[in-house]
Amino acid sequence: MIFFQKDELYNRADHSLSLNRLVNLGTFRFVKAEFRPIDTLESDLLDANFYLTPQKKRSMSLQVTGTSKSNNFVGSEIKLSNTNRNLFRGAEQLVTSIAGGFETQVSGAKTNSYSVSANARLIFPRIIAPINFKSASNYVPKTHVTVGGQLLNRALYFTMLSGNAEFGYNWKGSQFVDHTFNPFSVTYVRTLKTTDSLEKLLIRVPSLRGNYENQFIFSTNYRFTYSDQFQDAKRNNIYFQGTAETAGNLVNAFLKKNDQGQKHYLVPRLTSSSNWKPTSAITTRSSHS
Repeated sequence: MIFFQKDELYNRADHSLSLNRLVNLGTFRFVKAEFRPIDTLESDLLDANFYLTPQKKRSMSLQVTGTSKSNNFVGSEIKLSNTNRNLFRGAEQLVTSIAGGFETQVSGAKTNSYSVSANARLIFPRIIAPINFKSASNYVPKTHVTVGGQLLNRALYFTMLSGNAEFGYNWKGSQFVDHTFNPFSVTYVRTLKTTDSLEKLLIRVPSLRGNYENQFIFSTNYRFTYSDQFQDAKRNNIYFQGTAETAGNLVNAFLKKNDQGQKHYLVPRLTSSSNWKPTSAITTRSSHS
């Protein structure tokens, strides 16, 4: 984080870069650098001192939201989050949250639903990888590990359990460009219970059936984002986001076919696909598999 080396010449670029990196850790409230001449007549050396005021190590937040929809559904959700800003004494951040919500239809079929979810995200202020990754950007490259799960119940239709796990990296190429690469991502979806009402709906609209099949998906994805929206002086701003993703292909290569010529992994369906999905002011999408 400190870009000065012993006995090297002072330069303003390393000074600014060191301050920006320390600020972007998100662990310190104030950061100050001080350079003092060594108190001798024959020396032109400086002592460099960095003064850091830490933020509170732990903080909690409570969020309450309410919703009202045009189809007569109203609901509310409560979310409790906890942040630890220095988990392993290396400026690692652990953010955990639990949430619960409900939704009800005030007129019509009187459909009720509820959801319970929990998430945890661990962020390391460095790239953890077998290759050496160096960045001269003002922004700290990060490695993240995320796990989460949700139980969703719609009383007249289904009960569904879902979970996800992700390992990836985030870094900025410049103040305008943001990169996110997740080499490992897993999504698990399991429909625990269905009702006769849902089966009747699927008979009328067969294309919806895939939404309620059990899935266990391994994927790798990359996201590129360009944005200059923070430049208020510009009359016209640009925002672009593109995502490339491949799912199931690597795992599919190691699975054997059963008697029906199908490949399964723990659950009845393994999704395999790849797609490119750019998103901007005008969204275009194309896919192939």
